[in-house]
Amino acid sequence: MPRVSSYMRGADSCKTNLKWQDWGEDLYLASCFEQVIMVPGIGDISISGDDVCKGEGSAAGPSTGATCWDGEKASYHPFKNAGDWFRCHDQTTTG
Repeated sequence: MPRVSSYMRGADSCKTNLKWQDWGEDLYLASCFEQVIMVPGIGDISISGDDVCKGEGSAAGPSTGATCWDGEKASYHPFKNAGDWFRCHDQTTTG
């Protein structure tokens, strides 16, 4: 299982060996673990609501929806600014 200590040992290599500057934190960490630190990812779309990271074309997975109010997911993606994140958070906590 990936741990913070694994990332800390490999962080400099990830920053040096990946073209991460235009990526979000999700793509950066997944790429860092899988391509540099060599920790394979585990895909479990049942716990995350996501309308973005599902692949392209015929390889695309199902949309799991970024519906913050559904109360069924552990996380929702993407919310790239504080206002959007807080709106989603408020929907999850006020149900």
